Amino acid sequence: MRLVFLLLSAVLGGVIIGKESASGPPIIQCKLTNVVVATTKMDEVIRFYRDVLGFKPFFQNKTSCFLKTGGANLVFVLARSADSETKKLCLDVSVPDLQTASAALRGAGMHVDATDPAILKIVDPDGNLVEIVKG
Repeated sequence: MRLVFLLLSAVLGGVIIGKESASGPPIIQCKLTNVVVATTKMDEVIRFYRDVLGFKPFFQNKTSCFLKTGGANLVFVLARSADSETKKLCLDVSVPDLQTASAALRGAGMHVDATDPAILKIVDPDGNLVEIVKG
């Protein structure tokens, strides 16, 4: 949980992903829109982030809750169990043009799952899902 908190602290301010680094320009330029975390304790997690950190829930159903943070949204999804294969962390980012982003990612040798025409899915080196949407 500490790692997730440190990650959230770093990204919830609406950080732009893909700025130039020492290794050169980014493959795509995108903006972080959602940080998605799986949990088996939905009610407790929502209470913590709402009551302790002041994030505002704006959508909730039986399996997910979206909270406004002032930057990227924090989204919790219900995991079946603590050891389930359910994704533990997913970053949602937006780009101006999905086709251009897909071509650039593929051109860089990345596997891009484009089975859903509205979402490109890639996986980071640690197995975390990154979903890319138009925005």
